[in-house]
Amino acid sequence: MGTLYRHIPGHARLRWLLALVAMALTLAALLAACAPTPASSPAATPTAGSGTSAPPFSLPSASGGQVSLSDYLGESWVVLVFYRGFG
Repeated sequence: MGTLYRHIPGHARLRWLLALVAMALTLAALLAACAPTPASSPAATPTAGSGTSAPPFSLPSASGGQVSLSDYLGESWVVLVFYRGFG
């Protein structure tokens, strides 16, 4: 690299160096943006095992009404799925 660098004129050296720094900063920013975020500590996150009762709650339905967990109590199985999402 030293031999190649000596043959580059002064103003071109500066442009070459600035381009190299810009590429390094861009790569560092991309790596930082793509890095996974640390998960919250397990002690702070409440967990529920299989067969654990869920607390009562209501959520808006796709049709615009409210759906409560108690509406299905004793009638059918209920599977709760929470997507973490991307972002």
